[in-house]
Parts: sequence; C-alpha cells; structure tokens
Amino acid sequence: MTVLAAAAMALGMTSAVGSAEASNDGARVHKTTIVLKVKDCKGCKFQPQQLRRDGTHWVGRNKLVRKRQVVFRVPSKHTRGLTFAVNDPRPNDLDAVPLIVTRYRGQSVGSRVTNVEARTGKSASPCWAGSRRDRVVHEVAVRRFKTGKGVRGTRVWFRETAASKRPYSKTFHGVVPVQDRYTCR
Repeated sequence: MTVLAAAAMALGMTSAVGSAEASNDGARVHKTTIVLKVKDCKGCKFQPQQLRRDGTHWVGRNKLVRKRQVVFRVPSKHTRGLTFAVNDPRPNDLDAVPLIVTRYRGQSVGSRVTNVEARTGKSASPCWAGSRRDRVVHEVAVRRFKTGKGVRGTRVWFRETAASKRPYSKTFHGVVPVQDRYTCR
C-alpha cells in the first residue's frame, strides 16, 4: 500500500477498487484499460490514484510489473487528474514515493523525453489529463540515479509526454516525490 492510499484510508475516504460501478439508472460505467509498458523496473509496483481539488477521490490496486507491463481497468471518469505512484524495491533515499511524470514543463504533448531532459527538468506534472478511450498505452521510462552527494532515487516518466493537468511541481533530479498525497486540478 502506498503512502497515498494509507492517507486516504486514514481520512475515511472510500475507494472504487475492483468494483463494477453503475450509474443511477443501473447502466455500467465506461472503463478505460491503461497499459503501462515498463522496462528496467523488476519488482516495481504501480498504483493509479486520483485526488482532485473538487474532492473526487479514487485509488486503484497496487500492481506488480509482469512481462514488462502493468494493466489497469479504471472507470474513465477517474482518469482525469490520475497519478501513478511507483514503489521500487531497490534502495531509495528520497523518503518519498516517486510519481510518474506525465509532462515536464516546456515539453509539447507528444514529444519524446530523453533521460537527460527528464533529469534536468525543473518542473513537472504527474497529473494525467485522462481519456475516455477504451484502451490507452503509455511507454514508461525508469532510471535509478545517485546524486553527487550519494542520494539514491528512481526517476519515472512517460517517454512521450501526455496532456496533463496542473499543478506543475518543482522536481528533484526530474522526480516528483510525494510523502502523503498529490492533489490535481
């Protein structure tokens, strides 16, 4: 369980994890299948989470990378402002959970982001704008790093920038780290 999910539970917030949601008229709610293609992150777990300023909250299951991918079925209405927490089992001195960066400030939607661009990105958003499509695939880059002062961490970003929601946050070596929760607009 991530720090964000634990905080949500402590606050008594409910989760739609694993449920088949229905509207007031009993119709099934549209879901989006999100495929995260992940290389170089053996043993990593990813967890989709939504916490918006309007009070909307949803937390998905924490899933292990298998065969270089993670697949989530998310109610489409919960994809707007969705973040992905990353739990890397390897040493991390950040004392925080990294979120996947969906877009670094100054990058156009659809542009490819190199490790150098990610590392030097000073501001980024982990808040995906979402989708109503049936299936979405994102290639995720993962790089472990160590600073000159010996701080170890994991930098994670969409290889191709996606439309993102605010806010943009200051990064640490290209990482948007969180200790409790991240609220998107």
